[in-house]
Amino acid sequence: MTNLTVATPEASSRNEPPFDAIQAMVADCVGLAPNEVLPESRFFEDLGGESIDLLDLSFQFERAFQIRVPFKAILNASLWEHDEAGELTPAARAGLAQEFPGLEMERRIAQARSINPRDLLTIDLMHQMLVHAKPI
Repeated sequence: MTNLTVATPEASSRNEPPFDAIQAMVADCVGLAPNEVLPESRFFEDLGGESIDLLDLSFQFERAFQIRVPFKAILNASLWEHDEAGELTPAARAGLAQEFPGLEMERRIAQARSINPRDLLTIDLMHQMLVHAKPI
């Protein structure tokens, strides 16, 4: 199970990571200006991020916000089972909703260009993962 929870009044009252701080950290990590990092930017495809960059960001987020972000879990291929037509199976959809409550995975999947988890990892999703994560 991941460290994510649905936002509660207690979680909402704590200092949530501001989007502009995450935007600046991502920009620095991938060598771009903050204004080039948009909420809908895909970390790998649009920003040219690599797995090692994501690992670096996870350490930065943990230090800055005392929150562990389960990037490894969301990129876990076993969660993304799909049929011959490329559609996520009902079991996969249910598993993603259970594993990542509060992240509106159904909406994100419907809006995505593919069901590849690397394509779903947008800066907005990173921000929401931080907002919904339990402090360490």
